[in-house]
Amino acid sequence: MDKLSIVAGSPVFRTLERTQWQAIADAASFRRIEPTADGHLFRYGDLASVLFLIVPTVASREGPVLQVGFGAPITSQSPVGYRLTEGEIAGDVEFLLGGLSERLPPRICSARILRNAAVLTIPAAVLAGIAQTEADFRRRIIRQAAQHLTEIASVHAERRAMHPEVRFATGLLSQLDDFGHIAGNKGIFDHQLKQQDLADNLGISRRLLSLRFSDWSARGLLETVPITLPDVARVERIAGLSPPNVAQNLRVVIENIEDQTARGLLAKASQTAADVLSVFSDNPVVAYQLALISVRLGANKQAKDILAAPMFAWTSSMGDLKDRLRTAWKQSLSLRNGDFPGYDEVAGQALDTLLAARLPMLAIDIGGLHARLSKEMIVAHQPGSPQRRHQALEAARLYREVHEASPNHYCAVNAATLSMLGGQEDEGRALALAASRLVAREPRKYWALASLGEASLVLGERQLAIGHFIAAAAAVDADLTKTTSTRHQLALISAAGGPDTSAELATLNIGDPVFFSGHVMKSNDGTPEELTEAERLLAIEMSGWLEGRKIPAVYMSLACGTDIIFAELVLEAGIPLNVTLPFTVGRFCDLSVAIGNGDDIATDWVARYFACLDQAAIVTELWRYEIRKAEIDYHYLNTNRHLAGETIFAAAALMTRPRMLAVIHPQAAASKAGAKNALAEFVARGFNADVIDARLRRKDSPTAPRGADPFAPMVFAFARSQQDNAEIRRLLDESGFGIRALKDRRIAGHYMPSGFEEAHFTASRLAALAAAAGSSARIICDFGPICGRDGAPSLDDILKLDAAADLTAVAIGNIFATSAFVMREVARGGDPGRYSVVNVSVEPNEDGQERVLRGARQTYKVRES
Repeated sequence: MDKLSIVAGSPVFRTLERTQWQAIADAASFRRIEPTADGHLFRYGDLASVLFLIVPTVASREGPVLQVGFGAPITSQSPVGYRLTEGEIAGDVEFLLGGLSERLPPRICSARILRNAAVLTIPAAVLAGIAQTEADFRRRIIRQAAQHLTEIASVHAERRAMHPEVRFATGLLSQLDDFGHIAGNKGIFDHQLKQQDLADNLGISRRLLSLRFSDWSARGLLETVPITLPDVARVERIAGLSPPNVAQNLRVVIENIEDQTARGLLAKASQTAADVLSVFSDNPVVAYQLALISVRLGANKQAKDILAAPMFAWTSSMGDLKDRLRTAWKQSLSLRNGDFPGYDEVAGQALDTLLAARLPMLAIDIGGLHARLSKEMIVAHQPGSPQRRHQALEAARLYREVHEASPNHYCAVNAATLSMLGGQEDEGRALALAASRLVAREPRKYWALASLGEASLVLGERQLAIGHFIAAAAAVDADLTKTTSTRHQLALISAAGGPDTSAELATLNIGDPVFFSGHVMKSNDGTPEELTEAERLLAIEMSGWLEGRKIPAVYMSLACGTDIIFAELVLEAGIPLNVTLPFTVGRFCDLSVAIGNGDDIATDWVARYFACLDQAAIVTELWRYEIRKAEIDYHYLNTNRHLAGETIFAAAALMTRPRMLAVIHPQAAASKAGAKNALAEFVARGFNADVIDARLRRKDSPTAPRGADPFAPMVFAFARSQQDNAEIRRLLDESGFGIRALKDRRIAGHYMPSGFEEAHFTASRLAALAAAAGSSARIICDFGPICGRDGAPSLDDILKLDAAADLTAVAIGNIFATSAFVMREVARGGDPGRYSVVNVSVEPNEDGQERVLRGARQTYKVRES
C-alpha cells in the first residue's frame, strides 16, 4: 500500500482534498516498529516535532499496536491511558497542547510498542498548515486529541482511587480484551504472553507482577504457564469492586453470595466471599457469610478461625457486638482501599444503606454461629457419655444467651433442642414454647416453619412437627441450603441420643445429586436425518426423566451428543451444572465435540458446547498439559471416576444418595473409557442408576487403552519454613522421599505410594514424626498421570501436579489432599467424611497481631489417623 492510499484511508484526513493528501504523503516517511525489550515509539520528555499514523495491514487485526500512558513508562503515574491500532494517530495530544502549530511541547506521554507494525511519520509543520485553513480537519483532530487527553486523565484518576487488587483485575481484563479471547469462561491469550511484557503493559514492576501472580495462582484466579484466567467471571467481579459506586457494587456482590449459597453452590460462594475480602479486608458482613458457608461445607476449623477476629467476639452484649461491627465496617471501607475525594462520604452512605438494615439480624446470626460451632462438637464425644451431655448443655447456654440478648425463634429452638439432649427436659420445653410464640412474627417463612417443627419435636408433638416441616419445604423462600441445614439438625438430634427423626427427615426431600455419562454422537454414526431424529427422541426421553425430579446438582462431562443435550435440559431446569473435563477446554473440544460436526449435520455441537460452559456453575480441567496419545482413554476413564467421586461426595454432604443416569446402546461394546464401564462401576458400589437407550450405535468399535495406566497417587511434603529444613530433610530421606529445594529455599519431597491407603499412612506417619521432632511439615496427597509406559513415575510429570507447588502455602493444618486425590479415592469406596474443605487461610498481619483472611485454591483437610 502506497503512502497516498494510507493517508487517504485515514478517518482523520478523509475530508481533505487530494492535493492535501499528496502533501502529507510526500512529507511522511515509513518506519517499521517492533516490541523489543524496551520498545517505545516515544517517551515522556522527548522533544516532539511529528505525529504518527499507524499503517493498516492486509492481515487480520491482531490487537492494538501502541499503548499510550501518562508520564514515564514505569512509574506509579503510568497507568494505561488508551490503546491505538491500525489507521489511528499517535502524538496528537502534544499537537493539541501546542495549539495545532509546528512548535510542539515535549512529550507528556509514553507510547509503548505492543506488536510488529509500521507507521507513517508526519511532520507537525505540514498538519499545522492544513489546520490553519481546513476547519473540518481542525475540529476532527481537536476532538480526537481531547478525547485521548481525557482518557489519560480519567484513567489516571481511576487508578489512584482503585484498590491494587481491583487495579490488577481491571488491567488483566483489558489485556485479555486486546490480546486474547474468552472460551467457556476461561480467558485465553492468543499468543504466549511473557511476564515482562505483561508487567510493562500493566505499568508495574516485574517483581510486583511476580508477587501478584503468586497470590492469584494460590487462589486459583490465574494460571501462569501459559498465562490464562481460568474463571473470567471471578476476575470481572473483583474488577467491579471499584469506586465511586462502592455501596451499590458491594450490595450486589453480597446478594450474589447469598444467591450462590441458596443454590447450594457453597464452594463458589466461599470463593466469591474470599475475593471480596481481598479488597474490603475484614468486612463483617462478607466475613460472616464466609464463616457460615465454611460451617455448611463442614470446614468448622476454618469457620472458627474466621470468627476468632475481635469484631466477632461474643460477650453476651448485643450493643457491644453491634458497635464493633459498625467500626469494622467503616474500617473495611476506609481510605486504605482507595484515594479519591469523597470516599469517606461514600463509605458512610454504604454504611447507612447497606449495614443498617442487616445489623440486628447479623448480630444475632454471629452469636448463633458461635453456638452452632459448639453444637457441632457434640458428636465428637461417645454416645451417652457425660462429656456429650456437657457439650450439649454448653451449646444450649450459648444459644440461650443470644436469645435472651435479642429474642429470636432460631436461637430459642436450638437452645430447647440442646437442653433436651443434655437431659434438661423442662428447660427445653419452656424454650420450645418461647420459640413457638416468636414464630408468629413471620409465620409463612421457611425458618419460622422449621423452628415450629423443631419446637413441636421437643414438645413431643410428632405429627404436628411433620406437618410443619412439610409446610417449610413448600415455603416460597425455601432453598437447598436451608433445607440441608434443617436435615443436618434433625440428623444430629438422632445421632446425639434424641428421638429418631427419620420421619421428619423424609418430609424434607432434596433429591439426589446426579452423575451423567452419555453417548457420543459422531457425524458418521448415521445419516443427518437419523442423527436429528435420534437427538429429538433422546431430548424427549431425558426431559421426561428430569420432569418432577428433585436434583440438587448434576456432575458430567460435555462431549457432543447426549452430554450436551442433557446439559442444556439441566440448565433450562435451573439445576446447577458442574462440568469436569479430562483436559483443557480447547483440547476437549477438538477430541470430543468437534467430531460431531459435519457439512451435512444440522446442528453446531461446538457452539452448543461453549454455550453450556458459559452457563455452568463450575468448569474443571483435570489436566492442562500435553497428553501422550496412547494415554487419552485413561484420561477419559479417570474423568468418569472423578465425576462419580464428586457425586458421591456431594451426596454425603447433603445426607442423601447419589444417582447415575447413563445413555448407552444395549448392544454397544463396553470400553474402559465409556459410559457402559462407568455405569458398571457405579452400580457395583451399590448406588442407583437409570439407563436410557442411545438409539444410535457407534459405527467404530472401541479399542482397549494401550500401555499402562499412568494415573497414580503421590504424596508431597514441605517444610513450613527454612528453620525446619534440616529436620524435615532427615525425615524425608528416612521415609524414602525424593528431595528437592523450592525457590524460597524450603525443602520439599515427593513419594509414590502403592495406593490410597499407603498414601494416608505415609502422610500421617510423617506428620507425627515431624511433630515429635519439634518441626513442622505440611503434607499434600495428589493424584494424576505421573507414570510412563513402563509404569515408573516421571519427575517432569510429578512436578506438573497441582500439589507440587505447595498449594496450601497459606493454609492452616498438617495433611491435605487435592480434589483429584479425594474424588478418586471416594469413587473407589473411600469415606467422604475423612475430608473437610479448606479454601481460606487466616494469616497474621505484618504486626503479627491482626489476622487477614485470604482465599486459597480449594483443597481438603484430611482427618489424621
